[in-house]
Amino acid sequence: MFSLFSQRKSKNQIAQFLYDSIVHQSRQTFFYYDLGVPDTVDGRFDLILLHSFMVLNRFEREGRKADVLMQALFDCLFVDMDRSLREMGVGDLSVPKHMKRMMRAFKGRILAYEEALQKPNDLEAVLRRNLYGTVEGIDSGVLEIIIRYLQANIENLRKQPWDDLGHGRISFIVVDYEEKDRTKSYTGMVA
Repeated sequence: MFSLFSQRKSKNQIAQFLYDSIVHQSRQTFFYYDLGVPDTVDGRFDLILLHSFMVLNRFEREGRKADVLMQALFDCLFVDMDRSLREMGVGDLSVPKHMKRMMRAFKGRILAYEEALQKPNDLEAVLRRNLYGTVEGIDSGVLEIIIRYLQANIENLRKQPWDDLGHGRISFIVVDYEEKDRTKSYTGMVA
């Protein structure tokens, strides 16, 4: 029984490391200043969802052994969203309504990104509708950079050993959009 409790605690800690890495990567200034993602609550939320999608997409490749960690990561995300809403002054009675809306957005975006990966020509429309939903006239060149970023990180995460991910170690690639053949790497928190 104690081993089950410590294993759960360990999975929750690992999920928190992963979530912290997702949030850290989502807060990189180049998304907002260089790539025009709105620096708003919605823009930040959408970037967190995009990065969460990349990680969850990788976890799905592991099958059932990743289920507990996937659920723990989902829980971290929505505990943080609940806390953020309360810090912004959303009242206790309104928080559940906002959380339902955020969960629907999460599910919708995960499904949309998953479907768009199967049809890469659809990625631009999906990103335009979600990540840039409040931006008028977003440049196709910017969307191309985000698409390359997403595809490079999906591939990068596929190559990362499960032992690393399963212990909370994750890395994201940042596509160098001024010199298309170079990339930079960011390694997240290490458990």
